[in-house]
Amino acid sequence: MQRGGVKRSTDESSIEENNASVVTKDYAVKKTTCVQNRTIVIEENAIAKAYDVDLPAPIPSTSSERPRIYVNDSKSGPKQHACLYCGKLYFKIARHLTRVHKDEEDVKKINALKTKDPIRLEKIRKIRCDGDAKHNLVIKPGAKEHELIVLRRPRNHVRTIEKTPSDFAFCPSCKVLTSKKFLSAHFASCSGQTGKHRRIIKKISKIYENDFHPDTCKKLRRLIAHMHVDEASKTLKYDYLLIHYGNMLCDKYKNPQTDELIRNRLRLLARLLNTVKAVEAEIIKKKKSNRQIHSKTPVTDMISLFDPENVKICIKAVNILAAEEICELPIVLSRACGIDNATNTVDNSPAQDDITDGSSESDESDSESNVNDHVEVSEKSGDEDLDINITIPIKRRIWTPSEISALKEHFAEKLAQRKYPTEEEMTAVRSKDPRLTRRENPLIRSWFSNLYHKKKKQ
Repeated sequence: MQRGGVKRSTDESSIEENNASVVTKDYAVKKTTCVQNRTIVIEENAIAKAYDVDLPAPIPSTSSERPRIYVNDSKSGPKQHACLYCGKLYFKIARHLTRVHKDEEDVKKINALKTKDPIRLEKIRKIRCDGDAKHNLVIKPGAKEHELIVLRRPRNHVRTIEKTPSDFAFCPSCKVLTSKKFLSAHFASCSGQTGKHRRIIKKISKIYENDFHPDTCKKLRRLIAHMHVDEASKTLKYDYLLIHYGNMLCDKYKNPQTDELIRNRLRLLARLLNTVKAVEAEIIKKKKSNRQIHSKTPVTDMISLFDPENVKICIKAVNILAAEEICELPIVLSRACGIDNATNTVDNSPAQDDITDGSSESDESDSESNVNDHVEVSEKSGDEDLDINITIPIKRRIWTPSEISALKEHFAEKLAQRKYPTEEEMTAVRSKDPRLTRRENPLIRSWFSNLYHKKKKQ
């Protein structure tokens, strides 16, 4: 049996009835491979072509008007399929095609073949799969709920954990929704290919899912599909300004070696936006407990981050995000300043120009000094809105200059004698100096150990 690069056949002649388990018939340009009780037809280089898919954009997931999407149980009655041409649901899709859409070119080819011809069955299967994929991808505007048509409906009535629409993924070959657990096995059975491309099957499936902002370019869709699924990737996937900024980066950096750079910049800004939302939520919660009214403009997306009312919240978010990564602190704001160009192209209003005036001209060195100045002012201002403690997971734990100066100030005698402070002394200093509140005693002792070890080497 020939597997792999098998081309699609358009020949209308049927294969002999008494064939062997595998029959391959060569024609002038194309060929068809038929297995017993099954026909396998795929396009040549189908995996490579999957990156260039152009599917209709669904309603963004962040929209409040998005309907409830669900998957029916296997005991919810007979299964229906969507028609590719009229979009209606039918139990007998083959009978509907031959009776209603007999004037279509593909249906004419189906009617010209015998009833049990494997090529005819495969053509019907392809039309059925394309109709189901179109039904799953396109949601009617104004619909309150939308049912997904999957390959095998789950048995939720006997499962302890019910399957949801997030447990299904698109097959890159036939475009039907199948369980993520059996996606690789289904793809091998559906396409007739070996497992050599299984590592990118899930990536291509995300592209077919088309769960992106409508303005996302094709290259950025591929980059987002390769991202790890977390809060940052979910935020940048639907943010209008971040998507346009990512499109600008894709136009600027066309070398494949810079794909990681584009992803890192977008993730950095998405993390900043998530941190700002967390800070604002804590402020609102604190004001509600004190029976105060929160009258500021809520931060919903990246564009609202440029509102002058949200400057203090943005400064606090930058301080939290990069408090222990001093080298990343100027990078966060320099990326935010670089996004001003995209802001001006999206919204040319005078108010928006006033907000971002002169920001794009600042370089990384200027942004570093400005950020440090703003952080010191915000810490000394004592504003109640900024007195918040939010824990953000940070990978690296680099000591900031303010923390180092605090250690040298409080433990000057210990450093001169090359001795370690006791637990009581470290706890007292941490409770007294707000610059060391985020550091624990083992970390302070580790700083002393590293410092003494370096001096010994010198």
